[in-house]
Amino acid sequence: MPAKAQPNVDLCAVCDLIPSRAEAMAKLFAGDRKASAVMCYTDYVEMIQKSKLDVVHICLPHYLHAPVAIEAMKLGCDVLTEKPMAITMKQAEEMVKAAKKYKRRLGVIFQNRYNAGTQLIRQCLDSGRLGKVLAAKCNVTWYRDDAYYTESDWKGTWDKEGGGAIIDQAIHTLDLMCWFCGYDIDSIDCTMANRAHQGVIEVEDCADGLITFKSGIRASFWAMNYYNHDADVEIELSCEKGKAVMKAESAVITLLDGRTFSAAPDPRQTFNFGGLLLGGQPLQGDCGFLRLPGRGQGASHHRRGSAGHGPQDGHGRLRVRPEPQGGPLLAVVPPGCLPGRIPHHPPGGFPLGAEPCPPPPPLPQPPFLPT
Repeated sequence: MPAKAQPNVDLCAVCDLIPSRAEAMAKLFAGDRKASAVMCYTDYVEMIQKSKLDVVHICLPHYLHAPVAIEAMKLGCDVLTEKPMAITMKQAEEMVKAAKKYKRRLGVIFQNRYNAGTQLIRQCLDSGRLGKVLAAKCNVTWYRDDAYYTESDWKGTWDKEGGGAIIDQAIHTLDLMCWFCGYDIDSIDCTMANRAHQGVIEVEDCADGLITFKSGIRASFWAMNYYNHDADVEIELSCEKGKAVMKAESAVITLLDGRTFSAAPDPRQTFNFGGLLLGGQPLQGDCGFLRLPGRGQGASHHRRGSAGHGPQDGHGRLRVRPEPQGGPLLAVVPPGCLPGRIPHHPPGGFPLGAEPCPPPPPLPQPPFLPT
């Protein structure tokens, strides 16, 4: 749903390297009558300073996460950045130091921790129902063709993407497995190779390895992006009292006493980028924000935000998350705010082409497990 159709948001700023494009985005998101009140910028620093923003959501290529986050915190903004946090450990540490120095909140998006299957496994681990994790494994077998890299000026490079199959495709699955195992890592033994994209990319398109945790857990992983499609990711945990198996967003818990528990995502909450879906039905229209069931309902206050679009794909972005009265001002830093031709396809974003839908019946509550 565009800003012009929402009672709880005022679009205050748009940023793009090309002024005419910024003006077009202002009209698209704010409407012809309100577009004149929207400030257009060609520099994200100027936008933050003059629009007096409180929060910045960074949806930029990997190599820009750290410098933009640090600058935004220096200017007084809290920061939420898409994965990965940064492309080097040093950059990540500098981001944490900046958050402490400027007393700002810094967050990194790993939204798969909130999937139905993930939450079931987490609940069974926290409650002791599964006992301790003894071993774990995961695999990610996806597909990225040559054009995925050649149409970008930063993907497939060490200095801009920071890696390949691990930092881009498998990062969410590895995060979940390490989260289940406690994230207290002792050592990592890994091999990487470029087997199917030689001459196209600098980085790895496959990797496998062993993560040893200080608790003694051994977790193996395999990731590659030259399969013929994006197969469902898989995670398996072998535990004292049973086994947990996650496939895509679903999970099945099998206990040694014979009991089983399962969780799967509600189909009314699904959407994708290649033809946005809600409840299995494609959505069409010219809106820039989709309100999913159970999100953003019942908020009445106004919030200020910024929107922009990437110079190559023409997608605008506006992030609005209604919160209690007096919530923060919100901005998105899109690739168009920074020098260079940077394609824009942020994970978890809402593309243009989604038309607002009435909310479905109330969603069922999360699974309640017997004691």
